[in-house]
Amino acid sequence: MDRDFGGHRFASELSQAGEGVAERFGPLRFVFDLPADETGLRMGLRGWTAFSIPMPRVLGPRIEAREWDEAGRFHFEVQVALPLIGPVINYTGWLEHLA
Repeated sequence: MDRDFGGHRFASELSQAGEGVAERFGPLRFVFDLPADETGLRMGLRGWTAFSIPMPRVLGPRIEAREWDEAGRFHFEVQVALPLIGPVINYTGWLEHLA
């Protein structure tokens, strides 16, 4: 998955992880549960690794992410905070399916 923030590209790799999803950023891998309800899909951090070594959740990022459909568009909202540092990433947006 490629992202572009004002010309600054950022790439990650998504894969299935049981009933959830894993996202890899270089040596870091984050595994998420995907609870869904009438408001959309949320991504809840289940665990993470660094260089394939399981890391304590208390040292990991605080990630709040959700996705939903509105008027035929895929909307998303992502917030990431680090322990002792605080918020580091916050972005929202939408995608439109092009046929």
